[in-house]
Amino acid sequence: MTHSSGNVRHLCRMEVPGGGQIVMKGTTAFVGHQHGPDGTTILDIADPRQPKVVSKLMVSHPMSHSHKVRVVGDLMVVNSEIEPGKGDRLAYPDGGFRIYDIKDRANPRLLSFTKTYARGVHRFDVDASYAYMSTEMDGFTGNILVIYDIRNPSKPVEVSRWWMPGQNVAAGEPPHPKGRDHSLHHAMRCGNEMYAGCWFSGISIIDVSDIAKPKTLGHHEYDPPHAEPTHTFLKVPFRIDGKSIGAFARMICANHSVLSAIDHCYAVAMYVCDINAVVHPIDHSCLRVFAYMECSDHLSLPCVDDAYSLIPIIHCIYLVCDWIDSNRARNRADWNGVHLAEFFV
Repeated sequence: MTHSSGNVRHLCRMEVPGGGQIVMKGTTAFVGHQHGPDGTTILDIADPRQPKVVSKLMVSHPMSHSHKVRVVGDLMVVNSEIEPGKGDRLAYPDGGFRIYDIKDRANPRLLSFTKTYARGVHRFDVDASYAYMSTEMDGFTGNILVIYDIRNPSKPVEVSRWWMPGQNVAAGEPPHPKGRDHSLHHAMRCGNEMYAGCWFSGISIIDVSDIAKPKTLGHHEYDPPHAEPTHTFLKVPFRIDGKSIGAFARMICANHSVLSAIDHCYAVAMYVCDINAVVHPIDHSCLRVFAYMECSDHLSLPCVDDAYSLIPIIHCIYLVCDWIDSNRARNRADWNGVHLAEFFV
């Protein structure tokens, strides 16, 4: 255990299989496990020094992992995806997502399974009305955004799709030279916009004010000269210094070339940018990177894929906000001094 913090205290440690995503609602924590056959564990954390397992779901297929989980009210949504290295994604029969009724935390009740295609659903966002899935779909190359109406959680209904040019090969689009690396990692909703990390194809902002017709507001691609993939793109939900600010995390490879495997990635870089420049791109220089931080390998947590992208995002954003609140950020130059103040591993 390594820690360095001025205001974080270690309360307990609990041995559970590694978590790909952890969400907390009130006194309950939901852990999506990185490796099958473990699926999702629900923990009672009313006493954070003594968490207790309330219930546990296993994956429904030996090729699956279910490492992402989101909760809205009494609904829990989990992904079903082929675990890397467990077989042919095109032969995998269980790709998609499941919705559970969790009114009784001790007895989650399956309401629906929605099958997508091939590898299935990777990351996703969700609200009370819609689920925003990053998934492969038949006829497309790489993951695209598929939006489902989940207001009747027993029968989710597909509402719309969004993809980048070169993905809809079944419709005759010329295939992109990057193949499946030209792909959505996931998109996260903020207001009527979605912020999409597009893996080896940069970042996009998507207008979903008409949920049935999502459209691209802006796209920025920084390959060339930098080939590293973009994992997560987020909008800061308030203006800073009068500007709309976004942050995106990119995985940095040891040789700064295309990843051949995820474990060849040794660090994550976090950038803070002017969102207006992404919506109205002129050239590559218009994407103003205010702050940059690289997360060194000692923060890359084994079996916790999201931790080493969320750590830099969380700390950088909060440091920037703290500077604004304390009137220490007078100009953009001050943002270049963003550093990791705390970590806890």
